[in-house]
Amino acid sequence: MADDYGSIFSLRLGSERAMVVSSWQMVKECFSINDRNFATRPNMAVSRYMGYNSAVFTLAPYGPYWREIRKMVVLELLTSQRIEKHKNVRTSEVKYLINELYLLSLKNGDGNVGNQVKEAIKKGLYLSGVFVVSDVIPSLEWMDIGGHVKAMKQAAKELDIVLGKWVDEHVEKRKDCDSDKEADFIDVILSTLSKDAELFGHGRETIIKTTTLILILTGSESTAETLTWVLALLLNHHHILKAAQEELDIYVGRKKWVEESDIRNLS
Repeated sequence: MADDYGSIFSLRLGSERAMVVSSWQMVKECFSINDRNFATRPNMAVSRYMGYNSAVFTLAPYGPYWREIRKMVVLELLTSQRIEKHKNVRTSEVKYLINELYLLSLKNGDGNVGNQVKEAIKKGLYLSGVFVVSDVIPSLEWMDIGGHVKAMKQAAKELDIVLGKWVDEHVEKRKDCDSDKEADFIDVILSTLSKDAELFGHGRETIIKTTTLILILTGSESTAETLTWVLALLLNHHHILKAAQEELDIYVGRKKWVEESDIRNLS
Protein backbone atom coordinates (compact mmCIF):
# COMPACT_ATOMS: atom_id res chain seq x y z
CA MET A 1 0.00 0.00 0.00
CA ALA A 2 2.93 2.32 0.68
CA ASP A 3 4.14 1.70 -2.89
CA ASP A 4 0.75 2.84 -4.18
CA TYR A 5 -0.07 5.66 -1.76
CA GLY A 6 3.28 6.86 -0.47
CA SER A 7 5.02 6.70 2.91
CA ILE A 8 2.10 8.28 4.76
CA PHE A 9 -1.60 7.55 4.23
CA SER A 10 -4.78 7.03 6.26
CA LEU A 11 -7.05 4.04 6.69
CA ARG A 12 -10.62 3.86 7.90
CA LEU A 13 -10.84 1.12 10.55
CA GLY A 14 -14.50 0.85 11.45
CA SER A 15 -15.47 4.17 13.04
CA GLU A 16 -11.82 5.15 13.56
CA ARG A 17 -9.33 6.72 11.20
CA ALA A 18 -5.74 5.48 11.43
CA MET A 19 -2.60 6.97 9.94
CA VAL A 20 0.08 4.68 8.54
CA VAL A 21 3.65 5.99 8.48
CA SER A 22 6.30 3.86 6.79
CA SER A 23 9.41 6.05 6.58
CA TRP A 24 11.77 6.61 9.50
CA GLN A 25 12.12 10.31 8.61
CA MET A 26 8.38 10.85 9.09
CA VAL A 27 8.29 8.68 12.22
CA LYS A 28 11.05 10.86 13.67
CA GLU A 29 9.06 13.99 12.84
CA CYS A 30 5.94 12.51 14.49
CA PHE A 31 7.80 11.98 17.75
CA SER A 32 9.82 15.19 17.78
CA ILE A 33 8.32 18.24 16.04
CA ASN A 34 4.74 16.94 16.27
CA ASP A 35 5.04 14.88 19.46
CA ARG A 36 2.21 16.68 21.25
CA ASN A 37 -0.20 15.85 18.43
CA PHE A 38 0.57 12.15 18.88
CA ALA A 39 0.77 12.10 22.69
CA THR A 40 -2.89 11.26 23.27
CA ARG A 41 -4.48 7.80 23.21
CA PRO A 42 -7.94 6.72 22.05
CA ASN A 43 -10.41 5.08 24.44
CA MET A 44 -9.54 1.43 23.85
CA ALA A 45 -10.47 -1.82 25.58
CA VAL A 46 -6.93 -2.34 26.88
CA SER A 47 -6.96 1.06 28.61
CA ARG A 48 -10.42 0.50 30.10
CA TYR A 49 -10.07 -3.08 31.32
CA MET A 50 -6.33 -3.47 31.91
CA GLY A 51 -5.41 0.16 32.47
CA TYR A 52 -7.71 0.87 35.43
CA ASN A 53 -10.09 2.91 33.29
CA SER A 54 -7.27 4.85 31.58
CA ALA A 55 -5.36 5.50 34.83
CA VAL A 56 -2.24 4.03 33.20
CA PHE A 57 -0.69 7.26 31.99
CA THR A 58 0.76 5.82 28.76
CA LEU A 59 -2.76 4.80 27.72
CA ALA A 60 -4.48 7.93 29.05
CA PRO A 61 -5.68 10.76 26.81
CA TYR A 62 -3.34 13.75 26.65
CA GLY A 63 -4.32 16.22 29.36
CA PRO A 64 -3.74 17.32 32.98
CA TYR A 65 -3.66 13.79 34.44
CA TRP A 66 -1.25 12.54 31.75
CA ARG A 67 1.06 15.51 32.33
CA GLU A 68 0.97 15.17 36.13
CA ILE A 69 1.81 11.44 36.23
CA ARG A 70 4.41 11.74 33.48
CA LYS A 71 6.08 14.56 35.43
CA MET A 72 6.12 12.44 38.57
CA VAL A 73 7.66 9.48 36.72
CA VAL A 74 10.35 11.61 35.06
CA LEU A 75 11.23 13.73 38.11
CA GLU A 76 10.83 11.14 40.88
CA LEU A 77 11.42 7.71 39.35
CA LEU A 78 13.70 8.04 36.33
CA THR A 79 16.22 10.69 37.37
CA SER A 80 19.91 9.87 36.92
CA GLN A 81 20.36 9.91 40.71
CA ARG A 82 17.51 7.47 41.24
CA ILE A 83 18.73 5.15 38.49
CA GLU A 84 22.23 5.17 39.97
CA LYS A 85 20.79 4.51 43.44
CA HIS A 86 19.04 1.37 42.19
CA LYS A 87 22.00 0.16 40.16
CA ASN A 88 22.49 -2.82 42.49
CA VAL A 89 18.94 -4.03 41.70
CA ARG A 90 19.60 -4.05 37.94
CA THR A 91 22.95 -5.76 38.44
CA SER A 92 21.46 -8.51 40.60
CA GLU A 93 18.59 -9.03 38.12
CA VAL A 94 20.99 -9.41 35.19
CA LYS A 95 23.07 -11.95 37.12
CA TYR A 96 19.91 -13.84 38.06
CA LEU A 97 18.79 -13.84 34.41
CA ILE A 98 22.14 -15.18 33.16
CA ASN A 99 22.18 -17.89 35.82
CA GLU A 100 18.62 -18.92 34.93
CA LEU A 101 19.51 -19.09 31.23
CA TYR A 102 22.52 -21.25 32.09
CA LEU A 103 20.43 -23.58 34.26
CA LEU A 104 17.77 -23.89 31.58
CA SER A 105 20.47 -24.75 29.06
CA LEU A 106 21.82 -27.49 31.33
CA LYS A 107 18.31 -28.87 31.84
CA ASN A 108 17.52 -28.78 28.10
CA GLY A 109 14.72 -26.31 28.71
CA ASP A 110 12.93 -28.38 31.36
CA GLY A 111 13.51 -25.92 34.20
CA ASN A 112 10.43 -24.31 35.74
CA VAL A 113 11.04 -20.57 36.23
CA GLY A 114 7.43 -19.46 35.84
CA ASN A 115 5.35 -17.95 38.63
CA GLN A 116 2.17 -15.94 39.11
CA VAL A 117 3.81 -12.60 38.32
CA LYS A 118 5.58 -13.77 35.17
CA GLU A 119 2.49 -15.50 33.82
CA ALA A 120 0.26 -12.50 34.54
CA ILE A 121 2.74 -10.12 32.87
CA LYS A 122 3.13 -12.45 29.89
CA LYS A 123 -0.63 -12.60 29.44
CA GLY A 124 -0.93 -8.83 29.90
CA LEU A 125 1.72 -8.13 27.26
CA TYR A 126 -0.02 -10.37 24.75
CA LEU A 127 -3.46 -8.87 25.34
CA SER A 128 -2.11 -5.31 25.13
CA GLY A 129 -1.18 -5.98 21.51
CA VAL A 130 -4.21 -7.87 20.19
CA PHE A 131 -6.67 -6.33 17.75
CA VAL A 132 -10.02 -5.86 19.48
CA VAL A 133 -12.91 -5.53 17.03
CA SER A 134 -14.97 -3.36 19.39
CA ASP A 135 -12.18 -0.75 19.44
CA VAL A 136 -13.09 0.14 15.86
CA ILE A 137 -16.77 -0.88 15.97
CA PRO A 138 -17.86 -0.06 19.56
CA SER A 139 -21.42 -1.35 19.10
CA LEU A 140 -20.05 -4.90 18.81
CA GLU A 141 -18.42 -5.01 22.25
CA TRP A 142 -21.31 -7.02 23.73
CA MET A 143 -20.41 -9.85 21.33
CA ASP A 144 -16.75 -9.85 22.49
CA ILE A 145 -15.52 -11.31 19.20
CA GLY A 146 -12.42 -13.37 19.91
CA GLY A 147 -13.05 -13.28 23.66
CA HIS A 148 -10.37 -10.62 24.17
CA VAL A 149 -12.41 -8.39 26.51
CA LYS A 150 -13.15 -11.32 28.83
CA ALA A 151 -9.46 -12.30 28.78
CA MET A 152 -8.43 -8.71 29.56
CA LYS A 153 -10.76 -8.57 32.56
CA GLN A 154 -9.33 -11.84 33.88
CA ALA A 155 -5.72 -10.76 33.30
CA ALA A 156 -6.42 -7.40 34.94
CA LYS A 157 -7.83 -9.20 37.99
CA GLU A 158 -4.72 -11.40 38.26
CA LEU A 159 -2.36 -8.44 37.89
CA ASP A 160 -4.37 -6.36 40.37
CA ILE A 161 -4.03 -9.07 43.03
CA VAL A 162 -0.25 -9.07 42.63
CA LEU A 163 0.08 -5.28 42.49
CA GLY A 164 -2.31 -4.78 45.40
CA LYS A 165 -0.29 -7.22 47.51
CA TRP A 166 2.92 -5.33 46.68
CA VAL A 167 1.38 -1.99 47.69
CA ASP A 168 -0.01 -3.42 50.95
CA GLU A 169 3.38 -4.93 51.81
CA HIS A 170 5.12 -1.59 51.23
CA VAL A 171 2.56 0.32 53.29
CA GLU A 172 2.96 -2.11 56.22
CA LYS A 173 6.74 -2.08 55.94
CA ARG A 174 6.81 1.71 56.09
CA LYS A 175 4.81 1.62 59.33
CA ASP A 176 7.50 -0.47 60.99
CA CYS A 177 10.52 1.50 59.83
CA ASP A 178 11.62 4.95 58.73
CA SER A 179 8.88 6.31 56.44
CA ASP A 180 11.47 8.37 54.56
CA LYS A 181 13.38 5.29 53.44
CA GLU A 182 12.81 4.76 49.72
CA ALA A 183 13.86 1.25 48.73
CA ASP A 184 12.15 1.04 45.35
CA PHE A 185 9.68 2.73 42.98
CA ILE A 186 6.62 1.92 45.09
CA ASP A 187 8.26 3.48 48.15
CA VAL A 188 9.09 6.59 46.13
CA ILE A 189 5.48 7.05 44.99
CA LEU A 190 4.17 6.39 48.50
CA SER A 191 6.40 9.15 49.83
CA THR A 192 5.46 11.46 46.93
CA LEU A 193 1.67 11.10 47.21
CA SER A 194 -0.24 11.62 50.46
CA LYS A 195 -2.54 8.88 51.77
CA ASP A 196 -5.69 10.67 50.59
CA ALA A 197 -4.20 11.96 47.34
CA GLU A 198 -6.48 11.87 44.34
CA LEU A 199 -5.65 13.00 40.81
CA PHE A 200 -8.57 13.53 38.45
CA GLY A 201 -10.63 10.72 39.97
CA HIS A 202 -7.80 8.26 40.56
CA GLY A 203 -6.69 7.49 44.14
CA ARG A 204 -3.15 6.92 45.39
CA GLU A 205 -3.33 3.11 45.37
CA THR A 206 -4.61 3.07 41.78
CA ILE A 207 -1.91 5.49 40.65
CA ILE A 208 0.79 3.37 42.31
CA LYS A 209 -0.51 0.13 40.80
CA THR A 210 -0.91 1.57 37.30
CA THR A 211 2.49 3.26 37.29
CA THR A 212 4.21 0.12 38.57
CA LEU A 213 2.33 -1.99 36.03
CA ILE A 214 3.26 0.10 33.01
CA LEU A 215 6.92 0.39 34.04
CA ILE A 216 7.09 -3.40 34.30
CA LEU A 217 5.18 -4.11 31.08
CA THR A 218 6.95 -1.59 28.87
CA GLY A 219 10.33 -2.21 30.47
CA SER A 220 9.99 -5.97 29.96
CA GLU A 221 8.66 -5.83 26.41
CA SER A 222 10.92 -3.15 24.95
CA THR A 223 14.04 -4.64 26.55
CA ALA A 224 13.15 -8.14 25.34
CA GLU A 225 12.39 -6.92 21.80
CA THR A 226 15.64 -4.93 21.63
CA LEU A 227 17.76 -7.84 22.90
CA THR A 228 16.09 -10.23 20.45
CA TRP A 229 16.89 -7.96 17.51
CA VAL A 230 20.47 -7.35 18.70
CA LEU A 231 21.17 -11.08 19.03
CA ALA A 232 19.54 -11.85 15.68
CA LEU A 233 21.59 -9.17 13.91
CA LEU A 234 24.83 -10.26 15.58
CA LEU A 235 24.27 -13.90 14.60
CA ASN A 236 23.66 -12.83 11.00
CA HIS A 237 26.76 -10.60 10.85
CA HIS A 238 29.59 -12.71 12.20
CA HIS A 239 32.28 -10.07 11.61
CA ILE A 240 30.39 -7.63 13.86
CA LEU A 241 29.87 -10.36 16.47
CA LYS A 242 33.59 -11.14 16.44
CA ALA A 243 34.48 -7.45 16.74
CA ALA A 244 32.12 -7.08 19.72
CA GLN A 245 33.63 -10.14 21.42
CA GLU A 246 37.17 -8.83 20.90
CA GLU A 247 36.17 -5.40 22.23
CA LEU A 248 34.72 -6.98 25.38
CA ASP A 249 37.87 -9.06 25.89
CA ILE A 250 40.05 -5.95 25.61
CA TYR A 251 38.08 -3.44 27.68
CA VAL A 252 36.24 -5.67 30.14
CA GLY A 253 37.95 -9.05 30.23
CA ARG A 254 36.46 -12.45 30.93
CA LYS A 255 36.71 -12.46 34.72
CA LYS A 256 34.18 -9.73 35.53
CA TRP A 257 30.64 -8.67 34.63
CA VAL A 258 30.11 -5.90 32.11
CA GLU A 259 29.03 -2.80 34.02
CA GLU A 260 27.24 0.34 32.88
CA SER A 261 30.44 2.34 33.43
CA ASP A 262 32.09 0.17 30.73
CA ILE A 263 29.71 1.37 28.02
CA ARG A 264 31.67 4.55 27.25
CA ASN A 265 34.63 2.36 26.17
CA LEU A 266 32.54 0.01 24.00
CA SER A 267 31.97 1.57 20.59
